[in-house]
Amino acid sequence: MKILHDFFKKIVSHVFKSQHMERKLKEDEYVASEDYLVSILERFMRDDEQVLFKPFLQKIHEELNDKQGIEGWRKFMQVRDIGDASLFTAGILHSRALRSMVGLKYYTNVGESAYKILFMSLDEKDNLSLVYKKFAEDLVPFARVLSEVGHEYIFHNKLEDVIFVWERYAKYGKKEDLEWLEKQGVAFLPEFYERR
Repeated sequence: MKILHDFFKKIVSHVFKSQHMERKLKEDEYVASEDYLVSILERFMRDDEQVLFKPFLQKIHEELNDKQGIEGWRKFMQVRDIGDASLFTAGILHSRALRSMVGLKYYTNVGESAYKILFMSLDEKDNLSLVYKKFAEDLVPFARVLSEVGHEYIFHNKLEDVIFVWERYAKYGKKEDLEWLEKQGVAFLPEFYERR
């Protein structure tokens, strides 16, 4: 897990510098946003939110439990999942979002709205609150960071090729397509194999 974290940290740090994010963010926002994007990449790569998000979410969990009980925590997590999935789609799956019926703007609008709700539910002094505030104001620069990460470092082939083979595999279930996808680094959750 540390290796994966370090891998994404190095890549996101490089992309933040190449996109001059220091001009768009204050120092504390820069560090917190960079760490959050690394967490999103780790989470979507491993789908292991209990371990990956524990440092970010422990304080919030306690705070929301005190104020609203477990139901408040569940709602917070659902809205966070919507925001993170929208950001991931607008960034890593950028070209797919462009071709979707709803378009890229839809994903950024949904993400910004979700992050605004999250920001309003937190103490403004919290580092995570800084991240959610910046994401709510304008998600596009952060989606661009993830887009560059996806195109330059994660997918060796064009993402469009990976998506095409994925769609073909989903439709026809050819073993060769699955093997090709796995060679490209596409990871499947165990539940995926159970449904096949």
